[in-house]
Amino acid sequence: MVFGLKLGLKKSQVEPPPRDDSGESRQQTKGGAIGAKGALTVNEFVARTKRSREKGLEPTKPELIAYARYLGVDPITDGDLMWIADEALNAPLPSEWTEHHDSADRVFYYNVQTHAS
Repeated sequence: MVFGLKLGLKKSQVEPPPRDDSGESRQQTKGGAIGAKGALTVNEFVARTKRSREKGLEPTKPELIAYARYLGVDPITDGDLMWIADEALNAPLPSEWTEHHDSADRVFYYNVQTHAS
């Protein structure tokens, strides 16, 4: 996946703002911020979805449809292939790749063997 491609989902559609111990919403305002109005990149969406699944949360239907479209699956004509988008979100990174975040909290991937990112 190319860093910076937009998935078309608002950051606020992917995960709600985290709550502190008092139950109040916390808003972050830096670069990949929660509650920001910008669209998520594909890498940000995949990373957040994986973190949400670790907490037992599943992507919403609009999120899954947007990701399927990014992968080239038309949810209307290729509805029987929607499992591919779901499996892609569940698939672990290959062993030689690691996930990292830059200073603006953007996600990128690094290959320890080829030193590519």
